[in-house]
Amino acid sequence: MEKTKKVDKLPLDPQREFLDMDTDDEDFGRQESPETEEEQSSEPIKPVFDEQDLDKLVQYVKDFTILPYIKDSDWKEDCYTIIREYFEYPAYTLLCIYFQVDTLKAQLTILDDNQSDFIYFLRIPWHVFTVDNFHATVVFGSINRNAMMCVLKVMENMYVSVARNSSEWPEIIRNNLFFNLHNFLMCLTEWVYKPMGLTKLYIPGENLSDIVTLHKDKKSNSSNNETNGLHVSKELQESEKALIDRFEGIVRYWIKQIRQVLTSTSTNNSGRTVFDELQYWTTKYFNLCCLHDQLSNMEIQSMLHLLENKLDNETDLLVYFRNNIEVLCEAISIQIVHQCKNYVNLQVTKITALIKSNSNWDVNEQLIFNYTDTFMQRCYDIIEICNTSTVFEKCTNVGMIGGPNGIKYDACCRQIENLFSEILDEIKLIRYEILDVTKFSWLENMLNFRNFVMELESMIKNLIDCIFDEIKNIEEGIEAIYALQRFKHRESLRDLLSRKWVQEFDGTLDCISLAVTCTFNKRGTLLAVGCNDGRIVIWDFLTRGIAKIISAHVHPVCSLSWSRNGHKLLSASTDNNVCIWDVLSGECDQKYRFPSPILKIQFHPRNLNKFLVCPMRHAAVMVDVEGTHRVIPLDEDSDLNIVASFDRRGDYVYTGNARGRVLVLDAETLNVKASYKITQGTASNTAVKSIEFARRGSCFLVNTADRVIRVYDSTEILACGKDGEPEPIQKLQDLVNKTMWKKCCFSGDGEYVCAGSARQHALYVWEKSIGNLVKILHGTKGELLLDVVWHPVRPIIASISSGVVSIWAQNQVENWSAFAPDFKELDENVEYEERESEFDLSDEDKSVVQGEEAQDEEIEVDVASIDRVAAFCSSDEETEDIGSLQFLPISPDVEDSEDNQVMPHEPPMKKHRSHDIDLQGAPTDETHPLLNKGKDKPTTKKGRPRLEYKKGK
Repeated sequence: MEKTKKVDKLPLDPQREFLDMDTDDEDFGRQESPETEEEQSSEPIKPVFDEQDLDKLVQYVKDFTILPYIKDSDWKEDCYTIIREYFEYPAYTLLCIYFQVDTLKAQLTILDDNQSDFIYFLRIPWHVFTVDNFHATVVFGSINRNAMMCVLKVMENMYVSVARNSSEWPEIIRNNLFFNLHNFLMCLTEWVYKPMGLTKLYIPGENLSDIVTLHKDKKSNSSNNETNGLHVSKELQESEKALIDRFEGIVRYWIKQIRQVLTSTSTNNSGRTVFDELQYWTTKYFNLCCLHDQLSNMEIQSMLHLLENKLDNETDLLVYFRNNIEVLCEAISIQIVHQCKNYVNLQVTKITALIKSNSNWDVNEQLIFNYTDTFMQRCYDIIEICNTSTVFEKCTNVGMIGGPNGIKYDACCRQIENLFSEILDEIKLIRYEILDVTKFSWLENMLNFRNFVMELESMIKNLIDCIFDEIKNIEEGIEAIYALQRFKHRESLRDLLSRKWVQEFDGTLDCISLAVTCTFNKRGTLLAVGCNDGRIVIWDFLTRGIAKIISAHVHPVCSLSWSRNGHKLLSASTDNNVCIWDVLSGECDQKYRFPSPILKIQFHPRNLNKFLVCPMRHAAVMVDVEGTHRVIPLDEDSDLNIVASFDRRGDYVYTGNARGRVLVLDAETLNVKASYKITQGTASNTAVKSIEFARRGSCFLVNTADRVIRVYDSTEILACGKDGEPEPIQKLQDLVNKTMWKKCCFSGDGEYVCAGSARQHALYVWEKSIGNLVKILHGTKGELLLDVVWHPVRPIIASISSGVVSIWAQNQVENWSAFAPDFKELDENVEYEERESEFDLSDEDKSVVQGEEAQDEEIEVDVASIDRVAAFCSSDEETEDIGSLQFLPISPDVEDSEDNQVMPHEPPMKKHRSHDIDLQGAPTDETHPLLNKGKDKPTTKKGRPRLEYKKGK
C-alpha cells in the first residue's frame, strides 16, 4: 500500500458536527478565510489497498470470526463488501458480524437489543489497519447469549484494572468511583449467577494482599511515630476510612446473600415428587459447597482480617469502661430496688408495673441485675394475685343463675368466693415479705397460692359443665353467660366458656383511626371501612390484612357503597362531599358537593353510572356520574325526613318518611308504582328510619321508630298498588327491653335478619321464616353500636363500636363421622365385634341385585364446562362476572441493605372532576348526626390499622 488520496466526504453525524463546532468567543461571527493547500492536505487521508492486501485483511477477519455453526459457505459477497468498506474508511470504528436467522451479516453500527450472538472488531477513529499491524492493534471479542456475563467479565478484567492502576484522579473522586463501581458489580454478579442457582460473592479487585500488608506496616509505623511525636496525615486517614467503608458494604452484601440461601425454601410444594425434592436439596447442597469454598478464599480472608484489625483498634478503648461499669451497674441495681420498695404501696388496689432494662454493655447481667430480676418477679406475682382476685373474689354485681338448680349453683359460687377470701387473707398477713428480695420464703407461699387457685379452677369447670348441661333454651343460656362472664378473664376458663357459648367472637379489625361505617363487596372478599379521620381502609377479609388505605376525605366518612363489579367505591363524608374512587389505583374519579349533610349513599345495583343520595331534611337524589341529577318525588304530605334505597336489581326506588309513608317508584321514570302507610296500634303513623333489601329473594325490611322491624315481600307491595294495605311477613322486636334499632340487615341468603341495638353493643339475630329469636351477640359493655353488616356468602357479621370492627362467626363443630357415614362417634371405648364377611374379598351379605345395578350405572362427568356457583350469581345470571374485582394486589415489603436506595418515581395523581349539586330548599346550616351526638362522636387517634385476634372472647 503506497498510494494515498484525499478522503471522500462521508456522511457525518449531525451531533458530531455540533460537538466539533468552534465555540471560541473571539472567532464567533468572524468570516471564514479560505483554506490553504497546507490546511487541506492536513485532513485525514483515505488509505488505498491493493487487492491482495485487502483480501488478506478480510481473511484475518474471517479467521477471528467464531460463531456457532458457521461454515465457509455462509460468507456471501455482501459481507465481504462491508468488511472491505470497514478497512477502506478508517472513520468506521466498529465492525459486527452476526447471524440474522440463517444468513451471515456484517454491520458497521451497533446492533439491535435482540441480537445476542455476534463478533465485534474495534479501533480508534482514523486508525488504518495494515497487514503488518492488524494482529497487534485490533481489539475484538465475542458476545454470546449471556450478554450480561460478558459485560461482567469486561468490567472485572478491563475496567477495574484500568481504574485501579490510574493515578489521575483526586482521592475523593477515586473513592466515589470505587464505591459506585463495587455497588454496580455486586448487583450485576448476583443478577448473573442467581438464575443459575449459584450464590457468587463479589470480590473487589483492589490488590487485597498488598492492602493488608500495607495496613500492617502503617500500623507498626504509626506506633513508632507516636513516640517520636509524628502523626498520620489526615488524607491517609480519610483514604483508609473510605476503604474500610467500601469493604464493610461488600461484607454486608455477602451476609444478605448468605442469609437468603440459608432461609430459602421450596416455592412450590404441591405436586413435587421424591426426585424433585432430591434435585432441590442437591442443588442447594452444591450452592452451599460453593459458598464454603468461596469463604475459604485467601482474598476474602484478607478482607475479613483487615476489618477485624480495624475493629480491634476501635474496641480497645472500651476495655477500661467494661471493667469498671459492672461496679456502677450493681450499685444502680441496688438503688433501684430501694427506690421501688419505698414507692410501692401495697394498700393501693390497682398496681401498674412498668420496669424496663436497657443496657448496651457486654457484662454479666445475671450477676448485676440479680436483685432487680427478683424484684420484677415479685411485682409480677402481685399482678397475678390482683388479676386472680378480679375473677374469684366476691362480686356484688353478678346476675343470678337461672334454671331449677340456680340456687344451688349460686351457693357453689359463694363457697368458691369464701375459699378464695381465706387464701387471700393469708397472703395479706405476709404482704411485707413480698418486696423483700432477701427473704426467699415468699417463693413457697406463692407456690401454695397457685396450687390452691388451680383447685378453684377445677371446681369452676365442673360447675360450668353442670350449668350448661341443664340449659334447655337460649334465654337460660344468656342468663348463665351473664352470671359467669367474669370467669372469661381467666385464660384457663376462657376456652371452656367459648365452647359453651352459642356464638364465637372471631376477632377485631382495629383501625386505630376509629372506624365509623363499613361495607362488604359483592363476594365478601374485601371489607371497606370508613374512619373518623377521613381515610378508607380496605381489608382483605380472607387474610384479615390491610389491602389498601385511601386518604379519601378530611372529615369523617359517614357512608360507603361498592359498585357491582367492585372496581369503584362510593363514599360520603360529614362535610357534604360524595366521591367515587377507583379501588385499584386509589384515585378519585368524581367529586360531588351537596349543600346539606349526607345520611346515606348507594350505587345502582346494576348500573355503575348512577347512584342514590339521601341528603338530610331533603328528598332523595338520583345522581348520574356526569353531574346531572334528579330529585325523587315526594308524597302528598311532603315530609322532608326521607330515607331511600334501590331494590335488589335496581328496578325500583323505595322511599320512606317520618310519617310512615313508603313509596315505590320506577327507577327510570320516577313514577309512583305503589305506596302504603305504616301504622302502629292507635298511633296514626310511625317514622321510617331505614329500608334494607335482602341480597336474595324479594324481601325487604323497614326499621321504624316504634322499635319494630317489619319484613315485607316486594312482589306483594307492587301488587297492592297505590294506597295499599299490605301485611308484613314478620314483625321482629325485643319484647323485654323494647330496644331501639340502630342498623338492620339481612343475611347473605336472606333467611336471617340481624339488628344492632342503639343503646349498647348487642346484635339480635332472628330467623325470617318463623320470626323466632336465634341468637343475641353481646359485645363489650358500655360501647355504642355504629354499624352492622352481614357477609354476602358466609355466616359472618361485622359490627362497629368504639372505632373497632368486631367480627362474629359461628362456632364450627367438627363432625368426623360425616366423612365416614358407616362409622359413629363414641363417648367411650367399646369392644368392637367384627362381622363375619367384613374383610372378605366379596361381601356375602350384599344383595346380588344391588351389585348388578351398580355395575350397570354409567355416570358422565363433564370436565369442560364451568358450573354456576349460586352463592356468587344472581338468580337471573348464568355465569359469574369475570371482570369483577375480588382481591387487591399487595406489594411485598423487601428489605434492602443498601444505604443509598433510589426510590421509584411515583406517577402523578389523576385530577378528578368536581360537580356542585344545587338542591332547592336544602338546609345549609344543619349538622350531621354523626357529629351532633357527643356520645357517638369518636375521639381522634392516629396510626396504622392493625388486626387483633381474640378467639373465644
